[in-house]
Amino acid sequence: MEFSRAVVQAKKSCGVWTGAIDAVGYQARDDKNPSRENPTQALENALRVVNPTGSVGVIGVYIAPDSGAKDEQRKQGIFSFPLANFFEKGLTIGTGQDPVKKYNEYLRDLIVSGRAKPGRIVSHHISIDQAPEAYYVEGYTKVLIRFGEKVAA
Repeated sequence: MEFSRAVVQAKKSCGVWTGAIDAVGYQARDDKNPSRENPTQALENALRVVNPTGSVGVIGVYIAPDSGAKDEQRKQGIFSFPLANFFEKGLTIGTGQDPVKKYNEYLRDLIVSGRAKPGRIVSHHISIDQAPEAYYVEGYTKVLIRFGEKVAA
């Protein structure tokens, strides 16, 4: 089902959407042509679904520089974005990455000591060769990727 019809159907069933999250980032697929990337598609969709004065959280990754980008602006992390439309609806936008490096060693030590058991949340164990296809599989909650004998979360 195309995005706009799915949104209309969902809004009829639940009413008010006060917030949305872009957890995809610049690798979002174009709604009209899924074989193409559209870096701002998730943001545009959030704009369409969130009611006036709502909030949009952006945790999807937007990187610069990106040498693999298709044009000079995207290579520099510059994306065409409908800011006026967000302003018109009075939406609040928050962005940022998790401070993952701050917690890496701490979490590793919890796992090694046995105090944290990530196996309770890991749904699948795969090899690195399976990773590209696994990205598109529904139902995976957390995946451990095997690099030889080592495992990365």
